Amino acid sequence: MSKQAYGDQETAAQDSKQDTLVDVNGLKTYYGKEGGLLGGKPVKAVDDVSFTIERGETLGLVGESGCGKTTLGRTLVQLESATAGEVAYAGTDITTLDGKELKQWRRNVQMVFQDPDSSLNNRMTVGEIVREPLEVHNWPTFEVGVQNAAASEVTVNGEMVRHVAEAKYEDSDIVVTPEAELVHLRESAPIDSSELTINVTESGGGVTVDVTVHKSRNQIRRRRVRELLETVGLQEEHYYRYPHQFSGGQKQRVGIARALSLEPDFVVLDEPVSALDASVQAKILNLLEDLQDRFGLTYLFIAHDLSVVRHICDRVAVMYLGNIMELGETEEMFESPGNPYTHSLLSAIPEPDPTLEKDRITLRGTPPSPRDPPSGCPFSTRCPMKIRPEEYRDIDMEVWTAIEVFREVLRERSRAERTTVERVKEFLAFDTRFASIDEIVEELFGDLDVPPEVQTHVSEAASMIADGDEEAASEYLNEQFGSECDAEYPEAHEISESGRESRCHRHKSEYASPGEYRTEMQQ
Repeated sequence: MSKQAYGDQETAAQDSKQDTLVDVNGLKTYYGKEGGLLGGKPVKAVDDVSFTIERGETLGLVGESGCGKTTLGRTLVQLESATAGEVAYAGTDITTLDGKELKQWRRNVQMVFQDPDSSLNNRMTVGEIVREPLEVHNWPTFEVGVQNAAASEVTVNGEMVRHVAEAKYEDSDIVVTPEAELVHLRESAPIDSSELTINVTESGGGVTVDVTVHKSRNQIRRRRVRELLETVGLQEEHYYRYPHQFSGGQKQRVGIARALSLEPDFVVLDEPVSALDASVQAKILNLLEDLQDRFGLTYLFIAHDLSVVRHICDRVAVMYLGNIMELGETEEMFESPGNPYTHSLLSAIPEPDPTLEKDRITLRGTPPSPRDPPSGCPFSTRCPMKIRPEEYRDIDMEVWTAIEVFREVLRERSRAERTTVERVKEFLAFDTRFASIDEIVEELFGDLDVPPEVQTHVSEAASMIADGDEEAASEYLNEQFGSECDAEYPEAHEISESGRESRCHRHKSEYASPGEYRTEMQQ
């Protein structure tokens, strides 16, 4: 039996219902180990993160620089190794894969990097850059499935083909049905019916399928690259040019073409437009949306520009110090933020109208070191809505802010890693402290009307520091002014009917919610 393959005879029914493509559970990515060379602690870049990404959606990941966004994205595509936890992709935990299994899985997941200058090899032409993944994965290798025949009874021969058992129409490049003398060619296959011949022979209860492709791999790859360049808005003549001959937006298009070369299902976009001009950003964002609709892609969109996130993302995860603080639908979160950190981020979005008055939340200080994060809520050292102990809920905000800054200064001083020179000076009995404690107290409290009970505790802590016991002073202040925000890691509270979650102790019934607290403070 001999016949020419022809195009699709029917279109497979598409299930419009979303399902989970990526399921992250308790993911941790640490650098270094406890103890280490000098007795240090690991850097907790990603710390016990859990979320899901539905097939076909765009999940935004936002937060300050250094919060772990890029590390999380790189861990999902296994460019970084997970310390603990699970990343289930279509039901398979990819953190356990290695060798051929990992290489095969990586065809389904790609990444577009933030800086196109550093992610593109200037010694390779654009054609070579986009073509490289095809060569690494020996693309194309056509999957041939023979329906209505046991896998043990099927033999498939050909230079660029391999047999797959129990093939479905939508899963294989070529599906053969011997009894009906039909051959289905997958719509997105990189060849058409005129470029291959299939001979099917049935004998002795077995089926032999001989596939002859009338194009070489190099020819198919070159054509694929040119099609990809056209898809991302570049031209055929760009094939032989080098990255330095392109603008920033064009380089990013090259990176996107490279990411799409192996027809992935999931793409991590690591701030793909942050280095581009506003007009170019819009073009790249529109391109990403068009590609998602065309190829059914699923995105993790990492960004710090919240206006961009609002435009392109279906849901948003807000990250701080390696933790997901809030996760929910985009518009709902922008209209009614739940977590204090989300309130802070959204208040920083610039308004085009300079006359518009906006209640902006300015966070004090910088995030703590991920090597030594707070033991309670990750945001507790900077949170403007932090729960106070009952006896201090009515003191002046400036006084309370000074107390919090004082506690954080002591915390950082007691945990600061000393240099070799400082260690030597300490051994020789030289003073190695960074500033006089009296200077610090005067700077923080000198111009304030401090209640006597607060002054007593501050003076007691200062005396401990003067005696050289900063750790005891820090513990003393924590006993006097600490709350559950300092002691307990907050649970994820469901705060809307859509399932939006936020990690904050203020979502407990006995406290005013972050939104209510902010309204009270504005009055």
